[in-house]
Amino acid sequence: MKRRFFYHIEGFQSPKEQNQLGGFGFIVYLDKELAKGAFDRTLPEKSPMMEIGREIIKNYGFSDAELKFFEPYLFARNENNNISCLVQSFNVPGNACGLDADWQQIDDLKKRYDRGNFIGYYPHNVDYAQQASALLSLFTQWANTMASVLGIDVTE
Repeated sequence: MKRRFFYHIEGFQSPKEQNQLGGFGFIVYLDKELAKGAFDRTLPEKSPMMEIGREIIKNYGFSDAELKFFEPYLFARNENNNISCLVQSFNVPGNACGLDADWQQIDDLKKRYDRGNFIGYYPHNVDYAQQASALLSLFTQWANTMASVLGIDVTE
């Protein structure tokens, strides 16, 4: 049995220097098939994803006060301006700390351009291991949920 992978992670490791701001950044490449499927699907009005995301972040030691009005997921709007199931930005508490999709690749999805076979998510101000771990957990929770919802089989 062969495994099919629908995301690839690069650079999830300890920084080369101590106390290096942004030193915990990493990149995630998401399979274009999953990205398109999520982009074409409208986020249900009562989606539990925000609450699940807050719980993930809380489990990494962030306080309730930090999470009170915090949104861990920023969902992309599709060409009809509906909120899609594709996450544009994964966020955790910090100084604008997140993992953000390349805006050009999101725009390509809106215009139905077919360039490349992945969507890249790039780090912003990931200063601590706690932030990096929480971001990776947010991503994997969302990606695994979407693969299941979209019926993407990981075995070939």
